[in-house]
Amino acid sequence: MDYARAEKIIDRLLNHNEVDIDSVDELISFFVKGYPIYAVEKLINSSNKYAYSSGLYIIEENPQLAIPIKDKILKLGISGNTYDKFVFIEFFLNTKLHEKRLVGIFAKLLNDFDLRIRAKAIVWLATTSEECFFLTKQISERKKTQENDGKFDEHCYIRTKRAIRIAEELRKISSRGNIKFHINKMLHSYANEDNLTFYILMKEEQMIADYIDGA
Repeated sequence: MDYARAEKIIDRLLNHNEVDIDSVDELISFFVKGYPIYAVEKLINSSNKYAYSSGLYIIEENPQLAIPIKDKILKLGISGNTYDKFVFIEFFLNTKLHEKRLVGIFAKLLNDFDLRIRAKAIVWLATTSEECFFLTKQISERKKTQENDGKFDEHCYIRTKRAIRIAEELRKISSRGNIKFHINKMLHSYANEDNLTFYILMKEEQMIADYIDGA
């Protein structure tokens, strides 16, 4: 393996003023062949936004390869950036790493202001281990988790309750087999959609309507 070439690519990405997708793809090929994935840490620790984005892309596209740097990926879950949080969720969804230290982060993500992040967090809650599900639910129901700027927020409360209800429903579906198979079967007419996410968004809208009707 040409280690010198891989190192040259990393240096180029660290100093580039744009995302060089060809270099990123070439670097990925080195990782696939066994080049240490720890080199990605240089990218995600960089102040160069293009290098940083390249690091996130590598993690997103190659979650299994990125498992050795999972501790570094944790920080993405508490970022204020939507794409960071998306990569974090996708990584732990695809690697199926059910770790108790994730529950506090996901409890917060269930309350995220971005509906897409909430939807992905619900997918994780619906497919994680029983222990992680129970702990996340427990933390999510604490008053502090339902606060905004230190004050109780009714919208946070509603989002939390709704997210847990949807996750519980999805867990029941998944007990009958592959969760995506059943939801795709239910929503076969939406062939061009991310069906699992679409289903969750649909359920959220339905539950919002139910809440308003019951108020």
